[in-house]
Amino acid sequence: KEPISFLDNELQIEINKKELKKDNIYKINIENSDIRKFIEFSWNNFLYIFNQSINESIKKRNRELFFICIDNILILSKICGILNLERAQEMFLNTIFNMINLKEREDISEIMIEIIIKLMNNININCQYIKITWNKILEIISTLEYYLLEPEENIILNLRNSKFTEKEIKKFLEKREYISLNISDAICESIFSKTELFENEILISFIQNLCIISKQELDSYIPRFFSLNKLVELTQFNLFRDPFYWNQIWRILSNYLGEIIIKIDKENIWKHALDSLKQIVILLLQKKNHLNLNYKFQEEIFIIFEKIFTEVNKINIKGESLIDVIYFIIAQYGKSINNGWKNILDIIQIAYDLKNMKINNIIINILKYINDNSYIIFI
Repeated sequence: KEPISFLDNELQIEINKKELKKDNIYKINIENSDIRKFIEFSWNNFLYIFNQSINESIKKRNRELFFICIDNILILSKICGILNLERAQEMFLNTIFNMINLKEREDISEIMIEIIIKLMNNININCQYIKITWNKILEIISTLEYYLLEPEENIILNLRNSKFTEKEIKKFLEKREYISLNISDAICESIFSKTELFENEILISFIQNLCIISKQELDSYIPRFFSLNKLVELTQFNLFRDPFYWNQIWRILSNYLGEIIIKIDKENIWKHALDSLKQIVILLLQKKNHLNLNYKFQEEIFIIFEKIFTEVNKINIKGESLIDVIYFIIAQYGKSINNGWKNILDIIQIAYDLKNMKINNIIINILKYINDNSYIIFI
């Protein structure tokens, strides 16, 4: 254990010399070539030794040895992240992931609970050094949230839909109670606020994977909105980022939410996605920073509404909800809109072509607002 901790301490000393401010570049470049070369050429050996030691500790029921190996694997995964050894970090973390089995029909042990707690605590402390394993991490967080916060009646309905017997359902609920007694739901929450420490590229990867997990949650018999709601939170935590990266982030978010609104007919799902889209747009318009002053970016914001309107023009209920959102945004945040007006007027034209009385009444209100406030909007 001691040599690995020593390496971690050496890198921590270098990191502490650097300023970690979200207004600056988030990348931490470590120039300790000796440590890098050592890890680069020996990580396979470390992984083999720890896997062998874990197997031996399980055979001999040696709990202390087992968790010494777990602790060192987590330290090495952090070191690999700092040194940008992505493949090595992935292999170390996969060793931990493979020990965590939260499948619905499987038992869960006290040791697995402790592994989950150690893993999640490590991730919450060292999240800015994690490179490419976010899909698995977010899947674990989503599963834990399901156990800890999903209403029991929803869980029972989901299990019955998955052909669980009453005996299996009872066993699952016992496992759920055991998890809730030993793991706090806060362990699922704190990672999202810490995304402001991420490098831009890592944040983009994080959001892409969160969209994938969100789609899986929405595909449940009773849809879940945990990860979908987190997309709005991520926006709030990361508004300070450069427009170059926000263009990429917005493309991911708008394409994902737009796809849900266009393709999914379950009203509670597409309305939730539309509300998330509205909240994100409002956050972007409210922020008095470089994003709001970026004319091209505002055009990007409203293009997604035009695309959605074009795709759903035969579904009046979706059209009505969309034009309601546009009216709300204009009425509340019209002063913050600049280059987005062209797209808004295009949306109004598409909406008018639906020849829907309710939509037309909202369009009249929008045009009246624009006319009454033209001195604000067009100067």
